[in-house]
Amino acid sequence: MDRKIIIHTLGPEGTNCEKAGYLWLESKKVYGDVKLYSTLEDALIEVRKNTHDLLLGCAVYPDLHKIVFENLDFLEIQDSFLMPTWNMVLAKNHRSSSNMEKL
Repeated sequence: MDRKIIIHTLGPEGTNCEKAGYLWLESKKVYGDVKLYSTLEDALIEVRKNTHDLLLGCAVYPDLHKIVFENLDFLEIQDSFLMPTWNMVLAKNHRSSSNMEKL
């Protein structure tokens, strides 16, 4: 049996990052699992420990650029993909006009 790949990503359970991890494993037909963390920085610590594991980060993660560019000594981008996400929330400053046409 092939080695189990672990994808380390942002939690909590039931969010888009967890969904993305399992979607990627399924689409690549890779045997693995997804481990969740409160930050990608915490996930990165675990990825450093095992050369076979993967770090999955959402493109809008606030410090993704730091994680990638400050760790080029051992990180290498392996894939990039789009997927349907869970329902999202659109918020607006309550002090601005209620006219949505101005958005």
